[in-house]
Amino acid sequence: GSNPYSGGQAYQNSTAQTWDAFLRTFYIPGLITVDTTIKNSPRVIGAADLNDAYHITLAGNYAYAANGTRGFRIFDITNPKPLLIGNCYNQGACNISSGVTYDVWVNNTTAYVSNGTAGLRIVDISNPSNPQLLSTYNTPGTAYTTRLKDTNAVVLDASSLQLIDISAPAAPVFMGSFATPYGYRDL
Repeated sequence: GSNPYSGGQAYQNSTAQTWDAFLRTFYIPGLITVDTTIKNSPRVIGAADLNDAYHITLAGNYAYAANGTRGFRIFDITNPKPLLIGNCYNQGACNISSGVTYDVWVNNTTAYVSNGTAGLRIVDISNPSNPQLLSTYNTPGTAYTTRLKDTNAVVLDASSLQLIDISAPAAPVFMGSFATPYGYRDL
């Protein structure tokens, strides 16, 4: 038979909650909490709306969601039902309302958000309920994925890799680029 949940993504939770998996599918839009303590009988125990999510990163007691055309969202995951506590969509000091948010990578108190044609957005998440946009770096194409290596951000930008020095997150600096032969979306 067909699997109605195929095409989604699962994220292992390494925090102290009693449940241990989160799921995002294309068929049930949202962040879904799954109790997998009985391995042969997983069950959904909570959910939060994410109509347009592309990627979710878990860190500590929070889930950080690249929410497509709805910006970047932060959920408290200390309870089975994820609670939206921070939003970088059209909030004053953290307005990520242009472009499509494809990816988020978290390092300590900073989130690196791949914001499509708007490039890389760097967000202070030291207070998850009040995220603040620190800086932007407009890459030449469409920023799909960002990963960190030491003090550099590697941004997959449609048909190139952009290397950006983020040692001072409020002032990112272009270091170089490498053209790729195909249009990649993930590292």
